[in-house]
Amino acid sequence: MFITRRSPVVLCLVALAVGLGRPHAPVWASPSAEAKVNGASARSKARSAAEHLHEWVTRQKGQLSLHVASANRRLDVASINGELTLNPASNTKLLTLAAALRELGPEWRFKTRLSGRARGDTVDRLVIWSDGDPTLDRPAMLELAFQVVRRGLRNIRRIVVDQSAFDDKFVPPAFEQRPNEWAAFRAPVSAVAFERNTLSISVVPGVAGQAASVNAFPPSFLSLVSNVRTIKHGDGQEPLQATPSVEKVGIKVQIRGTIEVNSAPAILVRRVDDPRLMPGFALADTLRMLGLNVANAVELGTLDNEPLLAQRTSPELSSLAQSLGKESDNFTAEMLVKALGAHATSHMGSSVDGMDVIRRFAEQIHPLAPGTRLMNGSGLYDANRLSARLLTELLSKMRDDVHLGPEFLSSLAVAGRDGTLRKRLGSHAATAVVRAKTGTLNGAVSLSGYLDHEKSAESWVFSVVVNGIDSTSLVRQKIDEFVSSLIDAMPAEGEESSR
Repeated sequence: MFITRRSPVVLCLVALAVGLGRPHAPVWASPSAEAKVNGASARSKARSAAEHLHEWVTRQKGQLSLHVASANRRLDVASINGELTLNPASNTKLLTLAAALRELGPEWRFKTRLSGRARGDTVDRLVIWSDGDPTLDRPAMLELAFQVVRRGLRNIRRIVVDQSAFDDKFVPPAFEQRPNEWAAFRAPVSAVAFERNTLSISVVPGVAGQAASVNAFPPSFLSLVSNVRTIKHGDGQEPLQATPSVEKVGIKVQIRGTIEVNSAPAILVRRVDDPRLMPGFALADTLRMLGLNVANAVELGTLDNEPLLAQRTSPELSSLAQSLGKESDNFTAEMLVKALGAHATSHMGSSVDGMDVIRRFAEQIHPLAPGTRLMNGSGLYDANRLSARLLTELLSKMRDDVHLGPEFLSSLAVAGRDGTLRKRLGSHAATAVVRAKTGTLNGAVSLSGYLDHEKSAESWVFSVVVNGIDSTSLVRQKIDEFVSSLIDAMPAEGEESSR
């Protein structure tokens, strides 16, 4: 028999059957009172953890900007001084990367070109040009040199380095605060940059009691003065030291210390103060290795309509993002800033123009709190001031972006697994995923990212910025304890952390 109109009796029987088969509320029903209570409890636990961290920071006479929100529900979970602008250290790179993905696109590739006018097997003027490729290393230079060889060229009379894609302000903003720091992490930036504008000096042990072998590339760009001895295992060891000094052309490096016999080679990496000509010397030495006759003349100049002889492109920006996020790569960050400036203005890339692009992007994310400051893209030194609220808004909106979100999220370090978080928050790796960007300076520590738990339907975004406390290791420990508390507080499936 067909029932065309459901009687009250039939409806009651159906309802009873459904009720017997499903003791819990249907999925389309409103959250139960118990779920709401549990959700409120999740928020309460998160707030309690935030207050606990705030009390500790206050006792240490530091400052805290903290914000936690539900990424998928876009609701606040906990906030303490969320709009307070502090030095975010390398959390600045979150803005730099997001702006670069938005303006340049994940498929963006940097270019490096060799150009020259060949007469037979001779080039009078071989020009190397790039628009800021941060991956131009020895293998890349060899790739370019091989292309020259395959053209049958044998003689190069002059090499010209064309740095015109960027302005000549090689030191990014705020880097001047540490002028005597020769570490690689604060290398200058230039349009044509070889080996990230650093020198890698290799120290190889010899026979005990004799001098060690010291080498670096490109040899025509530098002079090495070595006083490194090979010693027996257990003898008193003197740490290796490399002291660079700028010459009229190139660089001089004095190296001293000891190295144990049969030990692995030691690698010392130092920045190059004036990097403009180094790519030209590196190209010359590479071509000589392949058997070409190359004159010693290396100079600055610009392309003069010479035809293209060789070219290469960098990996896509989506790939470069991995080093920016997971390894906190300062050099790539500052190269991207200048590339953004060139892309936005159609003239020489500058840090000022690039940071204007990033600031306008930040203004689209969230109204900038009073005191917001954006000077450089890496977050090094006393340069920037951002609020935790701005960073969580950025994280939420990038997660929602179907085109850029996957590249942005995959660039972040995963706690207990890789990048700068490989040794942090690992105890939660079995049940929760923490993807975040770290930041560490003297007196400024930060951590911002995403929390996902296998038992929670919600994803949380968080940002913690602490300034004014000298012990960075202790601050990191307290931030990790706070994030652990957030993971424990996250609402289970069916709960909500609404207001």
